[in-house]
Amino acid sequence: MTMKHYLQRARDIIAREGPGVLVRRIGLRFRSALGMAAFGNFDQGYEQWLERFDLPQSAEQASAIYQQLVSTPLISIIMPVYNVDAQWLRGAIESVLDQSYGHWQLCIVDDASSNPDVAELLDTYRDSDPRIQIVRNADNLGISESSNHALQFAEGDFVGLLDHDDLLARDALLFNAALISDDPEVDLVYSDEDKISVQGKRNTPFFKPDFCPELLLGQNYIGHFVVARKSLVDAVGGFRKGFDGAQDYDLLLRLCSKTARVQHIPRILYHWREIPGSTASAFDSKTYAGQAGRKALEQFVTDNRLGATVDNGASPGTYMTRFAVSGSPLVSIILPFRDQPALLDRCLASIFSQSSWQPLEVIALDNQSEQADTRAVVDRWLASGKPLQVIPYDATFNYSRICNLGVEEAGGEYIVLLNSDIEITSDNWIETLLGHAQQPAAGAVGAKLLYPDHTLQHAGIVVGIDNGAGHAYKHFPADHRGYFLRLSLAHNVSALTGALLMVKKDRYIQVGGLDEEDFGVAYNDVDFCLKLIQAGYRNLLIPECVAIHHESSSRGYERSPEQQTRHDNEKRRLGDKWQAFFARGDPCYNPNLTLAREDYSLNFSDPV
Repeated sequence: MTMKHYLQRARDIIAREGPGVLVRRIGLRFRSALGMAAFGNFDQGYEQWLERFDLPQSAEQASAIYQQLVSTPLISIIMPVYNVDAQWLRGAIESVLDQSYGHWQLCIVDDASSNPDVAELLDTYRDSDPRIQIVRNADNLGISESSNHALQFAEGDFVGLLDHDDLLARDALLFNAALISDDPEVDLVYSDEDKISVQGKRNTPFFKPDFCPELLLGQNYIGHFVVARKSLVDAVGGFRKGFDGAQDYDLLLRLCSKTARVQHIPRILYHWREIPGSTASAFDSKTYAGQAGRKALEQFVTDNRLGATVDNGASPGTYMTRFAVSGSPLVSIILPFRDQPALLDRCLASIFSQSSWQPLEVIALDNQSEQADTRAVVDRWLASGKPLQVIPYDATFNYSRICNLGVEEAGGEYIVLLNSDIEITSDNWIETLLGHAQQPAAGAVGAKLLYPDHTLQHAGIVVGIDNGAGHAYKHFPADHRGYFLRLSLAHNVSALTGALLMVKKDRYIQVGGLDEEDFGVAYNDVDFCLKLIQAGYRNLLIPECVAIHHESSSRGYERSPEQQTRHDNEKRRLGDKWQAFFARGDPCYNPNLTLAREDYSLNFSDPV
């Protein structure tokens, strides 16, 4: 059954029997259906993973961490409350009382709940602990204004956000305090999260990347648990009325526009409760939240004059932020080739038939082609009047040197590295990449590449896989949405394949182009992308841009002993050169995800 059918079925049930029946009859199967399409089976084995690795700190361990703190920041937990089931509210409060770090304040605002159980329960906690402060609104003001009310009596240097039905892990505040103590300049800290069913079963772990600004423009991946410097929260005006349902996303966007001092704790510190009607159970149960999120993002784009449009994404709660191209810069496509006339012909035909962008030039570099058919293809295209220049490269194959030579000859402000085994399939591919490549922080910008059988060949590169680098999601279905919808969103990656990659020419030159000495054949693209990161730029994968990659058809795979030895040597040099990067881990990935495979499965070897 397709997602469209699931949604229609849900609408039919609501129309006939009301939303409560929908929850009872379909329940979390909606999430399961969405999960199969959106998340795949990424949490396979999570129960076993939890048993082995998700162990709370013992009293002795927690005490040792506490003793090492240079500072002990007061963290004020903001909790607006409205008509929640008393058992879930009790669990949320108890999860704060159970913290292994005791320097906290719990600021609860009851937003005029009509459920008497809420007032009765809060009364039992009112005088139980001086760290708990409770006020009640005379009128129902909504979650944003209630959160602002809580901020008014929050005394901490930092504030954390806790929903009234969710749970903090026991060491959540301890790990946040430790990070703040180690990095006193940090302004915002977030951690990983999972979901917890009404039966108490934990599932759907979300192991997040480090701060990825472009991913944040597609979804609120930061989510829970968030701890932010209170002075900065106050400076941006706290929560804004009119964004209820996505008030946290709106706040995060504004905070991140004011600071880059954002840190990520790669630990599950928050448990998002799956109860009927909650966003954790099914985002579609709160369509207003998706609308509020889009409104927040549109306001952010306007406030920061980004020159972009915002559309709804392929899944609820996701968005497509599309940057308009500024001006009409010349784009130079660098195309190395050696014989394989059919491949070359198909590649050139797809460029010139599918590329709506002008001005455009193709600089093809002929690395000792010998076949008469190749010469015939080249002559035919040269005679076609298309913007094509062919440059001979009469030396042993060195991909880096060939590309660097092409860039030297290029007149374009923007460069596209393109393999001759690529087949362009969309007419606006250059515009799609160029809008992102023109942004001030953009490094390399790449596309989603498919094998001819329409499975995924490339959707970004994870540095560290197999002690080198690996293509995320290789052989997944072409329409797979990736880990937490990543494949439907423009997102940050550490590296991209040079088979189809756009970059501003001056940034290519700034970092020295491709390394001809150490990475003549393999890993030159990974090394190049890491040099861009080192220079302060961010690399992006744009899934909207799709092409077919007839991978290695042009040169074949590395099969001979000599080729394998050379490949292994370049892999070793990559690890040696970027030893510190490898040691820290790919910031666009997560250490709790495997480096043994390319499928985003759980790390059972050496997680955090």
